[in-house]
Amino acid sequence: MSEDRDPSSLSGVELFSPLSREELRDLERRVPGINLGRRQIFYPPWHRADSFFLLLEGRIRIYRVKGSREITLSVKRPGEFFGEAGLAGLAQGAYAEALEPSRVAIMRRQALQKLVAQNPSVGQTMIEFLVGRLSTYEDKLEEVSLKEASSRLASLLVRMVEGEGVDENGGYMIPTHYTHQVLATMVGCERPALTRAIASLKQAEVIWVSQRRIHVTDLEALRGYAEA
Repeated sequence: MSEDRDPSSLSGVELFSPLSREELRDLERRVPGINLGRRQIFYPPWHRADSFFLLLEGRIRIYRVKGSREITLSVKRPGEFFGEAGLAGLAQGAYAEALEPSRVAIMRRQALQKLVAQNPSVGQTMIEFLVGRLSTYEDKLEEVSLKEASSRLASLLVRMVEGEGVDENGGYMIPTHYTHQVLATMVGCERPALTRAIASLKQAEVIWVSQRRIHVTDLEALRGYAEA
Protein backbone atom coordinates (compact mmCIF):
# COMPACT_ATOMS: atom_id res chain seq x y z
CA MET A 1 0.00 0.00 0.00
CA SER A 2 3.02 2.28 0.09
CA GLU A 3 3.62 4.74 -2.74
CA ASP A 4 6.79 5.08 -4.75
CA ARG A 5 8.60 8.31 -3.92
CA ASP A 6 11.85 9.89 -5.04
CA PRO A 7 13.86 10.18 -1.81
CA SER A 8 16.57 12.30 -3.41
CA SER A 9 14.48 15.45 -3.94
CA LEU A 10 11.45 17.44 -2.86
CA SER A 11 9.34 15.78 -5.56
CA GLY A 12 8.22 13.16 -3.04
CA VAL A 13 7.01 15.71 -0.47
CA GLU A 14 3.23 15.56 -0.22
CA LEU A 15 2.92 19.28 0.43
CA PHE A 16 4.46 20.17 -2.93
CA SER A 17 2.29 17.94 -5.12
CA PRO A 18 0.70 21.02 -6.82
CA LEU A 19 4.13 22.26 -8.07
CA SER A 20 5.59 21.68 -11.52
CA ARG A 21 8.99 20.02 -11.98
CA GLU A 22 10.56 23.38 -12.80
CA GLU A 23 9.12 24.93 -9.63
CA LEU A 24 10.40 21.98 -7.58
CA ARG A 25 13.92 22.29 -9.01
CA ASP A 26 13.96 26.00 -8.18
CA LEU A 27 12.76 25.28 -4.65
CA GLU A 28 15.41 22.59 -4.11
CA ARG A 29 18.13 25.15 -4.73
CA ARG A 30 16.80 27.28 -1.88
CA VAL A 31 15.97 24.63 0.74
CA PRO A 32 18.96 23.17 2.64
CA GLY A 33 19.03 19.62 3.94
CA ILE A 34 20.82 17.78 6.74
CA ASN A 35 21.54 14.13 7.51
CA LEU A 36 20.67 12.49 10.83
CA GLY A 37 22.02 9.32 12.36
CA ARG A 38 19.90 6.59 13.93
CA ARG A 39 18.48 7.65 17.33
CA GLN A 40 19.75 11.21 16.84
CA ILE A 41 17.57 13.91 18.40
CA PHE A 42 16.72 16.49 15.74
CA TYR A 43 15.10 18.98 18.10
CA PRO A 44 13.90 19.12 21.75
CA PRO A 45 10.51 20.40 22.99
CA TRP A 46 11.85 23.88 23.71
CA HIS A 47 13.25 24.36 20.18
CA ARG A 48 11.91 27.54 18.61
CA ALA A 49 12.71 28.66 15.05
CA ASP A 50 10.92 30.29 12.13
CA SER A 51 10.97 27.13 10.01
CA PHE A 52 9.43 23.71 9.52
CA PHE A 53 10.82 20.45 8.17
CA LEU A 54 10.37 18.05 5.27
CA LEU A 55 11.37 14.40 5.60
CA LEU A 56 13.17 13.16 2.48
CA GLU A 57 14.52 9.82 3.75
CA GLY A 58 14.17 7.68 6.86
CA ARG A 59 11.72 7.83 9.77
CA ILE A 60 11.24 10.58 12.37
CA ARG A 61 9.45 9.92 15.65
CA ILE A 62 7.66 12.82 17.33
CA TYR A 63 7.23 12.15 21.06
CA ARG A 64 6.73 13.74 24.46
CA VAL A 65 8.07 12.76 27.86
CA LYS A 66 5.81 12.78 30.93
CA GLY A 67 7.78 11.84 34.03
CA SER A 68 9.42 8.53 33.13
CA ARG A 69 6.97 7.75 30.29
CA GLU A 70 7.34 8.48 26.62
CA ILE A 71 4.27 9.11 24.46
CA THR A 72 4.74 8.86 20.70
CA LEU A 73 2.51 11.31 18.88
CA SER A 74 3.40 10.22 15.35
CA VAL A 75 6.08 8.68 13.15
CA LYS A 76 6.83 10.65 9.99
CA ARG A 77 7.61 8.87 6.73
CA PRO A 78 9.40 10.20 3.63
CA GLY A 79 7.32 12.86 1.92
CA GLU A 80 5.70 14.17 5.13
CA PHE A 81 6.32 17.50 6.83
CA PHE A 82 6.61 18.18 10.57
CA GLY A 83 7.61 20.85 13.07
CA GLU A 84 4.91 23.23 11.83
CA ALA A 85 4.72 24.91 15.27
CA GLY A 86 7.76 26.90 14.15
CA LEU A 87 5.66 28.62 11.49
CA ALA A 88 3.70 30.28 14.31
CA GLY A 89 6.83 31.14 16.29
CA LEU A 90 5.99 28.52 18.92
CA ALA A 91 8.19 26.01 20.69
CA GLN A 92 7.86 22.53 19.22
CA GLY A 93 6.56 21.02 22.45
CA ALA A 94 7.92 17.56 21.60
CA TYR A 95 11.10 15.72 20.69
CA ALA A 96 11.90 14.74 17.10
CA GLU A 97 14.14 11.67 16.86
CA ALA A 98 15.47 9.77 13.85
CA LEU A 99 14.44 6.11 14.14
CA GLU A 100 16.89 5.29 11.35
CA PRO A 101 19.39 7.24 9.21
CA SER A 102 17.35 10.11 7.80
CA ARG A 103 17.59 13.23 5.65
CA VAL A 104 15.56 16.35 6.45
CA ALA A 105 15.06 19.53 4.44
CA ILE A 106 14.60 22.80 6.32
CA MET A 107 12.20 25.43 4.99
CA ARG A 108 11.99 28.90 6.47
CA ARG A 109 8.67 30.58 7.18
CA GLN A 110 9.48 33.43 4.77
CA ALA A 111 10.20 30.95 1.97
CA LEU A 112 6.88 29.17 2.59
CA GLN A 113 4.98 32.46 2.64
CA LYS A 114 6.52 33.43 -0.70
CA LEU A 115 5.72 30.01 -2.16
CA VAL A 116 2.08 30.14 -1.00
CA ALA A 117 1.70 33.67 -2.42
CA GLN A 118 2.88 32.37 -5.79
CA ASN A 119 1.04 29.02 -5.53
CA PRO A 120 -2.08 29.30 -3.32
CA SER A 121 -2.80 25.61 -3.92
CA VAL A 122 0.21 24.76 -1.71
CA GLY A 123 -1.44 26.59 1.18
CA GLN A 124 -4.71 24.77 0.55
CA THR A 125 -2.87 21.43 0.47
CA MET A 126 -1.17 22.23 3.78
CA ILE A 127 -4.51 23.08 5.41
CA GLU A 128 -5.98 19.79 4.20
CA PHE A 129 -3.08 17.79 5.65
CA LEU A 130 -3.24 19.62 8.99
CA VAL A 131 -6.99 19.02 9.25
CA GLY A 132 -6.37 15.35 8.49
CA ARG A 133 -3.77 15.17 11.26
CA LEU A 134 -6.14 16.75 13.75
CA SER A 135 -8.75 14.13 12.89
CA THR A 136 -6.18 11.37 13.37
CA TYR A 137 -5.15 12.75 16.78
CA GLU A 138 -8.80 12.88 17.84
CA ASP A 139 -9.28 9.25 16.79
CA LYS A 140 -6.18 8.21 18.75
CA LEU A 141 -7.40 10.07 21.84
CA GLU A 142 -10.72 8.22 21.60
CA GLU A 143 -8.91 4.89 21.25
CA VAL A 144 -6.76 5.49 24.33
CA SER A 145 -9.87 6.40 26.32
CA LEU A 146 -12.15 3.57 25.20
CA LYS A 147 -10.16 0.64 23.79
CA GLU A 148 -7.99 -2.12 25.22
CA ALA A 149 -4.31 -2.28 24.29
CA SER A 150 -4.84 -5.11 21.76
CA SER A 151 -7.48 -3.09 19.89
CA ARG A 152 -5.28 0.01 19.92
CA LEU A 153 -2.37 -2.04 18.58
CA ALA A 154 -4.59 -3.45 15.84
CA SER A 155 -5.66 0.10 14.87
CA LEU A 156 -2.02 1.20 14.76
CA LEU A 157 -1.02 -1.76 12.57
CA VAL A 158 -3.90 -1.06 10.16
CA ARG A 159 -2.66 2.53 9.79
CA MET A 160 0.89 1.27 9.25
CA VAL A 161 -0.23 -1.12 6.52
CA GLU A 162 -2.17 1.67 4.83
CA GLY A 163 0.80 4.02 5.06
CA GLU A 164 3.82 1.84 4.37
CA GLY A 165 2.72 -1.78 3.99
CA VAL A 166 4.44 -3.92 1.34
CA ASP A 167 2.36 -6.58 -0.42
CA GLU A 168 3.53 -10.14 0.17
CA ASN A 169 1.72 -13.41 -0.60
CA GLY A 170 -1.77 -12.06 0.05
CA GLY A 171 -0.69 -10.22 3.19
CA TYR A 172 1.46 -7.23 4.09
CA MET A 173 4.85 -6.59 5.65
CA ILE A 174 5.59 -3.42 7.64
CA PRO A 175 9.15 -2.61 6.56
CA THR A 176 10.12 -0.27 9.41
CA HIS A 177 11.61 -1.90 12.49
CA TYR A 178 9.74 -0.69 15.56
CA THR A 179 11.01 -1.89 18.92
CA HIS A 180 8.49 -3.08 21.52
CA GLN A 181 9.31 0.02 23.56
CA VAL A 182 8.56 2.39 20.68
CA LEU A 183 5.36 0.50 19.81
CA ALA A 184 4.26 0.75 23.44
CA THR A 185 4.70 4.54 23.34
CA MET A 186 2.68 4.65 20.12
CA VAL A 187 -0.14 2.52 21.50
CA GLY A 188 -0.16 4.33 24.85
CA CYS A 189 0.59 1.45 27.20
CA GLU A 190 3.41 -0.09 29.19
CA ARG A 191 5.75 -2.54 27.46
CA PRO A 192 4.35 -5.69 29.21
CA ALA A 193 0.85 -4.79 28.00
CA LEU A 194 2.21 -4.29 24.47
CA THR A 195 3.90 -7.70 24.59
CA ARG A 196 0.61 -9.32 25.63
CA ALA A 197 -1.26 -7.50 22.85
CA ILE A 198 1.20 -8.75 20.23
CA ALA A 199 0.90 -12.29 21.59
CA SER A 200 -2.89 -12.06 21.39
CA LEU A 201 -2.85 -11.00 17.72
CA LYS A 202 -0.26 -13.67 16.90
CA GLN A 203 -2.40 -16.33 18.59
CA ALA A 204 -5.36 -15.16 16.48
CA GLU A 205 -3.12 -15.68 13.41
CA VAL A 206 -3.66 -12.18 12.02
CA ILE A 207 0.01 -11.17 12.42
CA TRP A 208 3.38 -12.82 12.76
CA VAL A 209 6.85 -11.44 13.50
CA SER A 210 10.07 -12.37 11.73
CA GLN A 211 13.49 -10.70 11.77
CA ARG A 212 12.05 -7.82 13.82
CA ARG A 213 9.44 -7.02 11.17
CA ILE A 214 5.67 -7.33 11.62
CA HIS A 215 3.72 -9.23 8.95
CA VAL A 216 -0.06 -8.95 8.63
CA THR A 217 -1.67 -12.12 7.27
CA ASP A 218 -5.33 -11.08 7.42
CA LEU A 219 -5.96 -7.34 7.11
CA GLU A 220 -9.73 -7.58 7.34
CA ALA A 221 -9.53 -9.62 10.53
CA LEU A 222 -7.08 -7.07 11.90
CA ARG A 223 -9.59 -4.31 11.12
CA GLY A 224 -12.14 -6.31 13.11
CA TYR A 225 -9.86 -6.38 16.15
CA ALA A 226 -9.28 -2.64 15.71
CA GLU A 227 -13.03 -2.02 15.95
CA ALA A 228 -13.50 -4.26 18.99
